[in-house]
Amino acid sequence: KAGTYAVKLIVYSDNGTSYTTIDSVHIGIDAAAPVLNASSWGGCTSQPIQLSTTAKGTDYAWDFGDGTVHAGSDSFSIHPFNSAGVFNPSLIFTNSDGCRLAANVDRPVIIDSLSIQLNNIPAILCDEANITLFPTIISVAADQAGLPLQYHWDFGTGISADTSADKNTVIRYQQPGSYVIKLKVISPLGCSKEVQKGITVNETIVSSINGPVQI
Repeated sequence: KAGTYAVKLIVYSDNGTSYTTIDSVHIGIDAAAPVLNASSWGGCTSQPIQLSTTAKGTDYAWDFGDGTVHAGSDSFSIHPFNSAGVFNPSLIFTNSDGCRLAANVDRPVIIDSLSIQLNNIPAILCDEANITLFPTIISVAADQAGLPLQYHWDFGTGISADTSADKNTVIRYQQPGSYVIKLKVISPLGCSKEVQKGITVNETIVSSINGPVQI
């Protein structure tokens, strides 16, 4: 615990004489470690986030958890997180008593990015066709933090009802033509990405053979 303590040493010689020395030690570490504050607890890649502490001291060494360390004399530091991931920044600083203290965040900083691939969509179909759409989506917010994503499908038919808010969905094309399938994904941390793929539905050519019935 913090405080000033008297340390006494008594030494006894062979003839029974005792010698006493008293000194003191001051412990300046506070019992409660300070907590780091963040301007934002999440965002997209390359978003700058400011970390700060209310603890007074000198020689601040910031560890942002992504392999970057910054040393300075300010009680705050701004850092752009260029990689997606879940990070736990920390701080080591020297307080007014000359003691080295550590401060940590009470929740992680989540930096998200989106990667989307549309799978198994044929480029050409004939007549009417059902297509099952199941995209591959990589998101730190969804995969590591369990946060929900928002989905918006546009099947390119021009009909307002031909949309879906589900991750996996089914569309039926009933008319020949060229269509552009679009998917927009929105992360709760503010990231969004849209991908699209074209598809052509051809009408089957109907043919017949004419000839004499008898020959």
